[in-house]
Amino acid sequence: MDKVNIDNITFNIVLERTETENAKSQISIKGTQINTVISGAVLEDCFQHGAYYLIIVSHDCPFEEGLDIYLYDSDNNIVDKLVVLWVYSTGVYKFITIDDNQALYFQFFNNRIYKLNIISRGQFGIPYFVEAFGVWRKLKLKKYLKLKKVKREDIAKLDLDGATQDISMI
Repeated sequence: MDKVNIDNITFNIVLERTETENAKSQISIKGTQINTVISGAVLEDCFQHGAYYLIIVSHDCPFEEGLDIYLYDSDNNIVDKLVVLWVYSTGVYKFITIDDNQALYFQFFNNRIYKLNIISRGQFGIPYFVEAFGVWRKLKLKKYLKLKKVKREDIAKLDLDGATQDISMI
């Protein structure tokens, strides 16, 4: 998995956030327009994993921040989507690292560290029963994104190289 240079991405809000709806945006990666409108107001990160693009956007809502994580295939179709959100909770996204197994680590919700894996061929999974705290997805039996909270005892094993702050608070 490789981080996509922000200079290769165009992110435009096409509908501003209202009291009842999140902002809607369109994205172009390396000059290719993705022809879907996605929920989100701020592009946080973008990664390429083989033929897939992983796009992470936030809602820009200071009192109830959320992340929408989209996985696009080579035909620019949304293959999977996760929403990381908890009512009346706020979070700040922070990229930490990508490990040797191509798993993405990031911080959100009060410095919680999450591990995100892309499952190239998909995997059977029942939503709501196997997801991490605050993770929501549409009812689909096949998932391509697997997100879990990293346990305290496993945080010390990560090679963080000072990439994150206040790790002792977790």
